[in-house]
Amino acid sequence: MDLPVIGFHCSACNDLDLLPIRCLCGKLFCRHHISPESHGCSLSLVPPNPVAGVSFEKLERCAADKCNKPSLESFIGSSSDENCRLPATCPHCGKAFCVSHRHPKSHLCSVPELPPSNKNVAGQKLLAKHFPSTSATTPSPCAPRAAKIPSDPKKRAQLQRVELIKMRHRAIPGDPRDKPSSIVVDQRLHVKVKLDHPERPAKEGMFWFRKTVGTGRALDLLATHLGIPPSDESPRQLLKISVDPEECTPLQNDQPLSSQVEEGATLVLSIV
Repeated sequence: MDLPVIGFHCSACNDLDLLPIRCLCGKLFCRHHISPESHGCSLSLVPPNPVAGVSFEKLERCAADKCNKPSLESFIGSSSDENCRLPATCPHCGKAFCVSHRHPKSHLCSVPELPPSNKNVAGQKLLAKHFPSTSATTPSPCAPRAAKIPSDPKKRAQLQRVELIKMRHRAIPGDPRDKPSSIVVDQRLHVKVKLDHPERPAKEGMFWFRKTVGTGRALDLLATHLGIPPSDESPRQLLKISVDPEECTPLQNDQPLSSQVEEGATLVLSIV
């Protein structure tokens, strides 16, 4: 039994192609000979139904270097509507570019620098005239901002727990003989200490001590950490800052530090 005829023979190579492609010249070709150059077709290289007396001009190319894409202006440009639309050209150099190079930075356009505006200067003078204390009271952007203590007791307690965790990570042993590996956290007392000396710059640090250490011993160790030499015989004392930062409670040197100071407290080493 004869098989049914499926497909057509290519007009160039005569091979049977199941899915032939018809060219504009009317002949059928396989996928290897469908291009006009492959089968020498001249009919596909000219536009169909050419209009007599009408010339087809090439679209204007992008002005960017080594770019062969048509410019945006070539698509929408027309001599009849130049006065009714904005040209699709660069506002700085006036050249026409494609979609990829339309931005000034894409085609390395030399954008002219705008002259400095005097609006800010005039505004600052106006503020200084009517509000002379504004500049004096405005804090420097580099100055650290004081932490705002929340009024809600739960939020305040949560903030204190977070600050205590940070202190435990940053604190160093107050006694150099104590090692973190030998003293568990539950047996440590973590404090923040500030130096109050009339002739020395302000210093502060975070330290931990054994809960059995005496206040006098801790005072001598803190003085060494904060740069007070042993030869300095000026009276010194440890003060505990209460809830009100302006109120301080003196500590007794003959008592354990943990009996007078709670975990995470802030102390002041005062030198008279």
